Amino acid sequence: MIIIDEAHLIEDTRTFEELRVLLNYVVDNRFTLTIILMGQTELREKLALLPQFKQRVNYHYHIQNLDLDEVGEYIKHRLLVAGHPTGELFCRYTVEEIYDTTQGLPRSINNLCDVCLMIGFDKGLDKIHKEVVLEAKKEVLM
Repeated sequence: MIIIDEAHLIEDTRTFEELRVLLNYVVDNRFTLTIILMGQTELREKLALLPQFKQRVNYHYHIQNLDLDEVGEYIKHRLLVAGHPTGELFCRYTVEEIYDTTQGLPRSINNLCDVCLMIGFDKGLDKIHKEVVLEAKKEVLM
């Protein structure tokens, strides 16, 4: 198995052709290799231009942006995994501002929340309020 992260950054189409050739190897009526490509939306666009490679793609999945409720649950889950006792650190209006700012894109949510947490820690806050998000947006250039 080969896992390629950030595959959307592959510039040379010959790389995809070489991967396609590797996928052709069969031993005892079994394919010998599985390749997992992970990347941003641009990867889908690149594969669309490579029909011979795309024919060998068995599964593809695109993570959609989160909706408002999912953003709140996502933030809470990440806080719980990080060790927060309740996961209830961001106020409802804060979550709404984070959603509006990031449009539910998980990577952007992570970046913005990280800065919010640093600002909150610096100010000694028990809860992250909307004003903190507005300040954090300036830091992450959103």
